[in-house]
Amino acid sequence: MLIEHFTGKKECDNINELKEVLKNRTEKGVNEFIISPNEKFPYMIMGVNGIYACLSYFRNEDDPGFSSVNANPILDSSGISVFYTNTDNEEIEVANYSIVEVEKAVSAVEEFFYTKQLPKCIEWEEL
Repeated sequence: MLIEHFTGKKECDNINELKEVLKNRTEKGVNEFIISPNEKFPYMIMGVNGIYACLSYFRNEDDPGFSSVNANPILDSSGISVFYTNTDNEEIEVANYSIVEVEKAVSAVEEFFYTKQLPKCIEWEEL
């Protein structure tokens, strides 16, 4: 599984390598991980800001994708939070109802590592 992020990329051959890479953060305490098997699709994106994360999943090139959903929002469900994409300076806004705890996001990425399918351990919204 290939993991690309703000400070590099790593080919992970086992779950321990995957978990170690997913701990990487910039000085701001943020990162964005693009997680893919050797093929271009499917892939996942995990954005991290502190103790919070958001996930996206894409099956193929024409797929609008899926976004994580938190049935029990940990932040004001009508609000938005800032995450980062491409670099830790390029801000994006994420709906708070899409934000999950980092631990749950890591569990979803671990499931994807084994199945290469949409993880079932969290809820998703089809876009």
